[in-house]
Amino acid sequence: NKLVLIHASNNLLEKLPQDLKNLQKIESLFFQQNLITSLDGAVSKSKKLKRLQLSNNRIQMVSFLILFILIRNC
Repeated sequence: NKLVLIHASNNLLEKLPQDLKNLQKIESLFFQQNLITSLDGAVSKSKKLKRLQLSNNRIQMVSFLILFILIRNC
């Protein structure tokens, strides 16, 4: 799969699609201004992820693993 960017802002999404786990080459995800409350491990296998925009959602906690993945790939 060659998909490297997903822009799904302002869609009233309540959670990230679990299919994101299959997109190992994804570099940028833009899901701002939705109703997302948790990442639920959806980006845990995204080894090339460099940008993750989740502003203006309902997320209250982010796991250390997600932060580590983002820091490692920058």
